[in-house]
Amino acid sequence: MLRRFLTFAAAVMLCVCLCACDDVKVTYKQEPFTAHVAFQSAGTEIKGELTYNSPEDISLEINEPDNIAGLEFHSVAKLMNVRVGEVSFSPDTDKDSPVGMLFALLKTVSENDIRISLSGEDEIILQHEGKELRVKIDCEEKKIISIETENYRYKFE
Repeated sequence: MLRRFLTFAAAVMLCVCLCACDDVKVTYKQEPFTAHVAFQSAGTEIKGELTYNSPEDISLEINEPDNIAGLEFHSVAKLMNVRVGEVSFSPDTDKDSPVGMLFALLKTVSENDIRISLSGEDEIILQHEGKELRVKIDCEEKKIISIETENYRYKFE
């Protein structure tokens, strides 16, 4: 009888311990990554390959649509550089562009203290320039799934 009770008590304790894991939060720190990103601008679906090395070193190469494929955006130390083939320039209004906004949002994500679950997906709400920013994170992989603002939605694949 005592053996059955101890087995039952051990099973109950194991269930309680495993259920408690859902409430555990860990710190999310943005590590360097490469991902395919998709977003819309002026009604056009734009896709490209994003490389994040640090908040100060982010680049995006456009793959689609074909008429702007090969366009490269690179941000280093708050300076945006755009390159098309051999031609390179620094735009004045990079904050207003969807690419400039993407880079700024990634910087905001990296600078915030974010806590995520150990499994599943979490949606984190942050503030960026006084506006709400929603970041969806795959907790197991510790990867961003999407970033959404009032004007843009960026999907990471």
